[in-house]
Amino acid sequence: MERFNKKVSKSGSITLPAAMRRNHGIEGGERFSVSVNDEGSIVLKRIQGECIFCASDNNLIVHGGRFVCSNCLKMMNAKCNGKDG
Repeated sequence: MERFNKKVSKSGSITLPAAMRRNHGIEGGERFSVSVNDEGSIVLKRIQGECIFCASDNNLIVHGGRFVCSNCLKMMNAKCNGKDG
């Protein structure tokens, strides 16, 4: 596991070390979700976008240039087929 010690800036930001960005192919402008797990660790998860309906970042597809998650897509298909979803 890579380990770096970083300091939080006055504005609350933390810069990812250049070596880490290079090793993992992280580019400027990429999006991450930030959460805290049960142990109190801060977790960064790389995301490509979020569903326009429910803001989920799981199982996304692109439709009409927008991200839609598989759950919302299933609900829309059910509605189109006359089923309650």
